[in-house]
Amino acid sequence: MSLADTASISSREIEEARSAAAAARRRLVEVLEAKLGLDPDVFVARLGATLRIQVMRMDELRCAAPAFDVLPFSEGSQRACALVRGEHGELWLVTDDPFSPSARSRAKSCGWCARPCATR
Repeated sequence: MSLADTASISSREIEEARSAAAAARRRLVEVLEAKLGLDPDVFVARLGATLRIQVMRMDELRCAAPAFDVLPFSEGSQRACALVRGEHGELWLVTDDPFSPSARSRAKSCGWCARPCATR
């Protein structure tokens, strides 16, 4: 399914989840997923369409080779992300929270493409 064929999450839904997340001291992505009540792959597809970013499913992530030589495991785990190599050697910064400031700043500073990944 292409990003163009996937329904976006409305800005109202994101803002409501942002408020609820702040009040509950939880991550926005967790609250938004719970609020929408979608299958994880459907949620991530909609999130990718909304943010206009690529999506990597868990089965794809399991097949990807980690790039610990570029982004060490310890640094990635501190930032809740991992760097993996695609099938043609391209680098992908994978995160389960594309709203995370640390993951976004890491992707921007290194010029990598960020791809959210379903974690359930």
